[in-house]
Parts: sequence; C-alpha cells; structure tokens
Amino acid sequence: MIELYENSSGDVMRFLNCKVPLPQTFGLHICPSGCGAGKSTIILEIIKKYWKEGVVVAVPTIEAAKEFQDKLKTWASSLPKTGESPSYSVIHTDNQTELVNYKEDPTSLAKFDIIVITHVRLEIDPVELFVNYKDGKRRFCLIDELINYYLSAFEIPEKIKPYVTFVDKKKTHFGKQGELIGANVYRHIYSDTALMKAALRKDKVKLFPAKNKLADYKENVILEQIAREGFVGLKNKVKDFSDELVTILFDGTADIIFKPEDKRMIPVGGSKYKSDIKFEQFPITIKRHSSLEWNLKQVEKYCSSVIELVKRQSGKTLVVTWKTIGVPKNEGNADKFEGLVENTNFPTLLTTAITNAGVSPDMFAVIHRGSGQDRGSNDYRDYENIVFYGEWNLPDNITGDINSMFGCKTDFEHYMLSLLVQTVCRLAIRQHKGIGIKVYYSSDVNENMMYRVQEYFKLNSESCCSIHGINPPFKPLSKPNKKLLVDVIFLYSLDSGIKNALQDNKPYTSNISLDKLYSVVKRARRERGLYRGLIEYLKERNITLNIT
Repeated sequence: MIELYENSSGDVMRFLNCKVPLPQTFGLHICPSGCGAGKSTIILEIIKKYWKEGVVVAVPTIEAAKEFQDKLKTWASSLPKTGESPSYSVIHTDNQTELVNYKEDPTSLAKFDIIVITHVRLEIDPVELFVNYKDGKRRFCLIDELINYYLSAFEIPEKIKPYVTFVDKKKTHFGKQGELIGANVYRHIYSDTALMKAALRKDKVKLFPAKNKLADYKENVILEQIAREGFVGLKNKVKDFSDELVTILFDGTADIIFKPEDKRMIPVGGSKYKSDIKFEQFPITIKRHSSLEWNLKQVEKYCSSVIELVKRQSGKTLVVTWKTIGVPKNEGNADKFEGLVENTNFPTLLTTAITNAGVSPDMFAVIHRGSGQDRGSNDYRDYENIVFYGEWNLPDNITGDINSMFGCKTDFEHYMLSLLVQTVCRLAIRQHKGIGIKVYYSSDVNENMMYRVQEYFKLNSESCCSIHGINPPFKPLSKPNKKLLVDVIFLYSLDSGIKNALQDNKPYTSNISLDKLYSVVKRARRERGLYRGLIEYLKERNITLNIT
C-alpha cells in the first residue's frame, strides 16, 4: 500500500518497499526510494494534504505531465462539491491553452495552488515564477526524477555586456567599482534598467526572440540583476532556490549520483528489489558510425544477432539502442568515415526487421537512449527481458551540469551506472512481485560497467535473489588522478585511436615520438622516464604507448 500517513514523529511516506519520513524543513532533500516504488503516487498524496500551502511539481517529460494532470483531475472531481476546491495549472508544449496563458501573464501562476511543469522549465524560465504563491512562497517543490538533460539555461548572456554598460575614465560610478579594461579606462554598468533597455533597443539587440510577456519578464529579471549585482550567475539552479521551500528530489537511483555522506540524503532501509536477474553478453558486428548505406536489407543482414536473440525469448523484450545509425553527409571526420551517409532512424528499421523475422509486435519494443522511455516510463512493466544493443556514449558536459544543478560531485562512471540501472528497472522488476528478468548486452558495451550494474542489484535486492552472469573484472582499475586524465585527453590530438579504444574497452597500440609527445604533454624535461606514470595508466587499460 502506497500512502502518506502520520505518526507521533510526523508524516511518513510509505512506498511499496520502504517507509521514509516526509521532510518538513526548507532545503533540498533527496529520496532514493528505488525504481517503481510509487514516487508519483506519493507526490499526489503530498499534494492532497498540503495543496492549500502551495505545491509545484516538476516532472521529466510531457507524457509524465499529462499523466499527472489526469490524476489531479480525477482527484479534484472526487472532492465534495460543497468544500474548497484546489486550482491547478499544468504547463507543457502540448497543452497550448495553459502555455499561452502563462506566456502572456507569467505572474498569474502565483494564484494556482498546484503547478505542474516539465523539467525544462526549471532551466529556461525564472524559477521565482513557480516558487511564488499568492503573497508568499510555496511550501513544497517536488521533483520527480533527476534532471538529466540540459538545454540553453535561463542565464545572463555575456554578449550583451557592451550594450548595458558604458566606458569612461572614472574608477567608480555611483559608488560601484568599474571593471578595468584598458589603460585608465573602466567599464561601468548603467545605473537603471531603463537605460539598459534603451541601449539594447538602439542596437536592435534582443535577449529573447519571442514577443510575449514572459520574454519581457525574463529580460527584466536579467537587467535588474545586472543593475543590482553585476554579471553574476542567476540563482536558477535547484541548489540555489531549494532553501526557499521544502524541496524533495524523488529519484530511484539517487543513491548512485549522490554520495552516502551527503546530509541531504534521506536514509532508506531494507531491500529495494526482489527479482532474480541473469546477465548475458552477445556478439555485435557493427558500429554506429558505419560506411554502410543503411536500409532494411542491411539491418536484416548485419543485425542478425539481436534479431535472433529477440526471436528466442519467451517473454516480452525491450531493445534499447541508438537513435540513428550513420553520420550526416558532409559532416564529421572525412578521413575517418568514408562514404558518409545520412542519419537513419535505427529503431524503426530494427522494429521492422524483427517483425519480418516472425516476432509479434506485441512481444517486443525498440526504443533509443535518451528518449525518456528508458528512464521515466511505466510502459514496459510487464516485460521480462531487456537488450542493450550498441555502445553507450554521453555528452562530456552532462555530469558537470548535474553537479551545477544539484550541488553534488558525481562523475561519468556513477552517472552511467545510474542510467543503466534506471533502464533495467523499466521491466517487471519494478512491480516488486519477484518476477525474474534477463539482461542482455552486446559485446561492445563496457563489461566492467555492466558488472557494476549486476553488483548494484545484488547490494539492493533481497538476499534470496539470484543475480549472476558476469564475472568480476580481471583487475580492478585504479582511480586516475586529474593530471593523467588531462594528459590522456591531450594524447587524443596525436592519436584518436586511443580515445576509441578507451570508449570501446578494446586493446590498442600507439607509437608516438618523444618530440611529438613532449609538444602536447609537457614534462619538466624531454625524457621518456618522466612519462612512466602515463604509460602504466594506459597499460592498465590494455593500451600500449610506445615512445619512439
């Protein structure tokens, strides 16, 4: 039973697999309750009790927002007609009426008891629009799932500095220290926003292309802060505004992203999962960047391993793969990729190929990574098999964005682990009924990482569960220091094969002259012996660096 109930210590959130106290103090609280534990239901229960104090809910996708709107509508319609009724607004691009109203009168959100927004709004709009409630602040901000993608953030663009400032030889202006930009020349910020706007309009500079009240509001926020504080970052990150209200991040794998010693973590006792899990590797003969002119015939020929794998499963199977295959024409490294092809919608082709092989469309689904279906979806809760088909790469900036948003210190390895665990938890394991599942992964997927996925489920499952299939790594990799990581990145400019080998977890030999190596990876002197640490680091990862 999923519910919010009260005991002598206060409110308690009862999930399917654990009980967690409901935080009541301002600040960010992190609830790693496990996937499929009933986060959305708990969020609705909190709304039912505290809606009169103001609640904002941030969900990952438009689909999640629509589902939540249906839940709010059902609940509101069940309330007595004679009693007080909650007002709510659900904002996303498919809900044009609410979106247009918001853009034409953004401050009107303060009158709603409940606001539901998608994660992207926390990135691109002033957060005060969602935090303000009537004459004060909302009580709760409830974030469903870790924010794991970042668009162009709502921020102060550096490019407008020449337009909202003026230059003269005075060191101070109305008591404000000027920025020295030349010999006895200082740059000062205009003293009020009216002057800033006039300067922008004169030079026909637009901070936002849209012409609506929301764009005007965002422009005013930026200019007012510049006049007040200068070009400092806007407080639009979760870590910045969370102290204004009770902010709770509900994420099933937050225990991977946030360190155990992080005091914002809410302790969750007991086991999170109760399914047997078998892991198994299978071969793959293609790479995403291929010179093949991809069509259905090519997919049926070169992707036979995954097609046959899906055919022989007795239960439903979820295939997680690339969104596209091939590279755009006239783009990329022409020396590396010959016969460049246009991007092809790979999941669609693979779906057709598996169907043509005799598998009923009801027995499988093919999705791509980053689709939203690999993280926040309940659509595959009756599936018993998952197939990771193709190596998994991520943008270099993603962990930095997460750390900036939440004030944590995660890294690429931990973030990747959380994504893989989240995706496995789209299956029947999220029902918490002990249904066994199988996890297949292609041979180009990092096996050490999949071993970590296996061990995570062992640690967080009931002791009676059989979770096996991947042997421990032959030799645990040592934790590299930052200096060596920087050195390796510089090496990429001399031999890109090193980067590919590290990503693919494959053996590789690189021959680089001492002179070339010294030109990009500096040492105190030009001596081979001073590169011993770098050689050992690469050797541990099956990469041989020969300094000629």
